[in-house]
Amino acid sequence: MKLRLAILVFALLLLIIIGWRTFLSRPNDDLTGQPTSATDYARRGNGYLDRSDYDRAIADYTKAIALAPGDISAYVGRGLAYHFKGEKGRAAADFQVILRLMEDQNTRHRVTEQLQAIGPE
Repeated sequence: MKLRLAILVFALLLLIIIGWRTFLSRPNDDLTGQPTSATDYARRGNGYLDRSDYDRAIADYTKAIALAPGDISAYVGRGLAYHFKGEKGRAAADFQVILRLMEDQNTRHRVTEQLQAIGPE
């Protein structure tokens, strides 16, 4: 239970930090189209995540990460998809990558402290 809470708190903190608009940009309503960029893959992943199609969301976020490995929002989406799918270890791994990618040391420190305060499950 604590791990689930930690993951959700972490995801919410990340959404606040990177901005709701960046991550929750309008999902791609046409899920049949062929994406051509990391942003397109992430948007389509958002659409799949919104529809609880976690395997397809993970696949699209993974493609977005391959095209733009420094894009935190794709890791957030994939981490959430893993979390909702029940793959907590993979979700935690994505959130650890996000911590490494954060440029603001103060923010990284605050997020790490809050996760440690929640503690393991």
